Amino acid sequence: MHAAPLARTVPAREMLSRPALYVLLTTAAVTLTVAAGTLGAEARGTGHPGTTALLSAMIAGVPLAAGLYGCYTRQFPAFARLLLIVGAVAALTALAESDDDLAYTVGRLAAYGLEVLLVVALLAFPRGAPRGRGDRALVGAMGAAAGLLALTAMVSDTFRLPSPYTSCTAHCPDSGISVAALPAPVVDALFALGGAIAFAVLVLVVVRLERRVVDAPAPLGAVLRPVLFAGMLRTTLVGWAIVGRTLDPGASATALATTLVAWSTPLLGIAFLVGLVQLRLGDERALVVLARRVGIATSPALVQRAFAEAFGDRGMRLLLADEHAARHDPSRLVRELRDGENRVLGALSCDPTLAERPDLLEAASALGTVALENLRLARAADVAAGEVARSRLRIAATAERERRRIERDLHDGAQQRLVALRIELGLVEELVARGHARNSIERLHELEASVEAALEELRTLAHGVCPPLLADRGLAEALKAASVRCPVPARVSAERVARYPSEVESAIYFCVLEALQNVAKHARGARRVLVTLRDDDHGRLTFSVRDDGAGARDDRLGAGAGLANMRDRVEAVGGELRITMTRGAGAEVRGSVPARALDGSGG
Repeated sequence: MHAAPLARTVPAREMLSRPALYVLLTTAAVTLTVAAGTLGAEARGTGHPGTTALLSAMIAGVPLAAGLYGCYTRQFPAFARLLLIVGAVAALTALAESDDDLAYTVGRLAAYGLEVLLVVALLAFPRGAPRGRGDRALVGAMGAAAGLLALTAMVSDTFRLPSPYTSCTAHCPDSGISVAALPAPVVDALFALGGAIAFAVLVLVVVRLERRVVDAPAPLGAVLRPVLFAGMLRTTLVGWAIVGRTLDPGASATALATTLVAWSTPLLGIAFLVGLVQLRLGDERALVVLARRVGIATSPALVQRAFAEAFGDRGMRLLLADEHAARHDPSRLVRELRDGENRVLGALSCDPTLAERPDLLEAASALGTVALENLRLARAADVAAGEVARSRLRIAATAERERRRIERDLHDGAQQRLVALRIELGLVEELVARGHARNSIERLHELEASVEAALEELRTLAHGVCPPLLADRGLAEALKAASVRCPVPARVSAERVARYPSEVESAIYFCVLEALQNVAKHARGARRVLVTLRDDDHGRLTFSVRDDGAGARDDRLGAGAGLANMRDRVEAVGGELRITMTRGAGAEVRGSVPARALDGSGG
């Protein structure tokens, strides 16, 4: 079994040609309908030329109208074209109202061809082609029946009467294709055999339609019922007319049956039109339901169910990109779904008949693309939310560690010195109270050194929280001072760097410090480091730290708490960080933070 072809998008140049084509088709359909009605009005074999004109116009006009509707709505174009052919041949049957032998003959032969086309239409609705060997066998049998009926006109001087497609019942034009004259019983036998085969074919067609109505999904079954009803009615009338024409051609009942067969032809066209309209309305309802459900679907399973239920196709599948090749069924129509950047998000696997409804396929594909994009964004949002949650936990843990470190340093350092200083001051107070002023002054000079040591410890502690140079002079000056302390010679290049909010300057400062520490620890053979800062004048402050070492090992790139802290600091202020490594050419930490220079700050 060959894979169903991918649905084709109609080029713009073809779209531009459709209006002209529609105008041409409409003009031709109206012309054929008017011509058929005019020929019916000129019929001499009836006392009601207006009724005959209306019937002739409807026999041709109703199938043409249904075909035009199918073309305009772009659903089942193959069936729409078939209906246009049916209408054109039906228009030719009006020639049977002519007094000219050749025109009359063309009209009667067209009637036989019309019966074959109506069987094709019944079996092909709505796809446009019969299905399987059974359908093709029925079409062939109906063609054989039509051939036998036409053969009777070749071996006789006249066509058999009455006929649904001519009002002439006596003294009608002769057959224009007569080549021989066989005995009347032989001709009658051939005609009866052709009629019997035609009736049997119509019965089998109705049986097949009834089975399709039962087996079809509910939406399609509702569409097929009007066609089934019209087919059953027409089959009953044709059987009545065949029996009556065989037993008593001149009976009034036979004439009535023949007339009703003629009226059943436009009725069948109306059933086709009703079916196409129902399909169109069903498509619109399916899209409305699908759009509503896709909008609230939160998982691939729910999206899958929405498509299957909306289209009544349990085999319909919305495949993700990684499932596209693995789960493709070659008997199904596959439409790739791409996003605005032409990336394949997945595929829509559906019944091949959906290709006969290009507008519906296009809309379903668009909704499928939206559904897959929503699922992709939802997954990305979940991942990002998880990463944010983990980042917040790391930030909170880091803050808690810093708090405990500061608490420990204060307790073990400055706090101990200050407690000792308070005790010493108490002792000095006792010396003064005892009159040992000289000793007290000497002791106070000694305590000055303790006070200086306590202040130095507090300065060192405060430097780890917020360097004074960063708060006073800004990011560029603070990093230049920090680069001096780096074991690897470092140079800072700052371009149009001004003053920025403190959280932005602090995040970049400590990120760069962490990067410099990583260079000192891991950049084997590094001889220099370049730190760059740049304000791009578009609201972003970029920075990078690049060394010329051998490059970090693969298993160390991204490992450890240091790089995670760097990312957390930058992402906490809305920025992004990228770390790249080139084997033998060093590593680079590059980041970008949204930031606007503070008013009044200079570059």
